[in-house]
Amino acid sequence: MGIKLEGLESYGRRPHRTVLPQLQQQTQSKQLNILPAGVKQPHPSHIPSYLPPFPDPHAYIRTP
Repeated sequence: MGIKLEGLESYGRRPHRTVLPQLQQQTQSKQLNILPAGVKQPHPSHIPSYLPPFPDPHAYIRTP
């Protein structure tokens, strides 16, 4: 690959190299419950049942 192994140690010990800090453990955020704001509509007969349900009707209402 064009890299000489003899220079690897000197490359690792070079001055002014950037060292990244260790990663911090992140806590899992709790998923919030979604409040329903309308009545879910069933699929019409021409839409196959394996498709996902329609979104909440409130998603279509324009709010200020």
